[in-house]
Amino acid sequence: MYIMRRKNAALMMMVMVIATGFSGCLGTNDPVTVTCGDDTELVDGTCITKLNDVEFTLQAKEMSFIGVGGSIDGITNPDLIVQSGDRVTITLQMGETNLHDITVEGYDIATEKLSDIDSEDSITFVADTQGEFAYYCSIPGHRAGGMVGNLIVGSAQSGTTIIENIGPAKDVDVENIARDPYDIPGPTGRNASTTVHIYLEAVEVTAELEVGTTFTYWTYNATVPGPMFRARVNDTVVVHFSNQAESMMHHNVDFHAVTGQGGGAEATKTAPGEETTFSFLAMHSGLFVYHCATPDIPTHISKGMYGMIFIEPEVP
Repeated sequence: MYIMRRKNAALMMMVMVIATGFSGCLGTNDPVTVTCGDDTELVDGTCITKLNDVEFTLQAKEMSFIGVGGSIDGITNPDLIVQSGDRVTITLQMGETNLHDITVEGYDIATEKLSDIDSEDSITFVADTQGEFAYYCSIPGHRAGGMVGNLIVGSAQSGTTIIENIGPAKDVDVENIARDPYDIPGPTGRNASTTVHIYLEAVEVTAELEVGTTFTYWTYNATVPGPMFRARVNDTVVVHFSNQAESMMHHNVDFHAVTGQGGGAEATKTAPGEETTFSFLAMHSGLFVYHCATPDIPTHISKGMYGMIFIEPEVP
């Protein structure tokens, strides 16, 4: 009986030692090393089939995407061809001062909206749906202006057509966007030339087209059309142009009364929150339009960025 007790005691001590050993192991915070096999990789602690990485770089410039490097180098709006299951990275590089992004249709992914030249941003996603999908710039008017290409996944025979959702009405900023048609400057009444100062501010506002339907206008001085100005032949016209800090877009102004290319558009390329100034000599009499000349020009004009300037003849 005594021997049995000694054996039992020894057995109990062994169990206690083993238990203590296990307790010490379980109580540590040592990291667990997971080794994946061939053709697999570790993602979030799990071994998955290794993905094939495909990378593209596109430069945004002059209302198009230009391929950079590899098989797409120098090609405008190139087809981006990948296989189903590839991990795709698309990098956007800014080749100009404007506002651009890359949105991939059907994958609900987009780069940041960039505005500074040489800035860049990338998106990465797994091309898990076979088909043909558009990549494009989502800035209003830019897709229609030519900033669109195709992402082709696999044979592209089973692609799905994507219908863009217009979305709900937005909050209204102003009750009436229309400029008073009687707000016209009177004759200068001068026989001598002088310096005339013009002040324009690019303001983006939302107004109702009809009840429940809103539209985001891009304006000069918060009305459509912008203000009318008046000067005289041989006057020096100084244009003070600013872009409201809350604007989403770059804007400028092109005066057709200017003798010379561009009408001041290059001099007034203005980012949100910035100001520019230029001057011109009024050399010809007549009624002239001014408008925004930032690409896409028709979009900026149709959204409200236009007005008139009347240059009186030197001798009435």
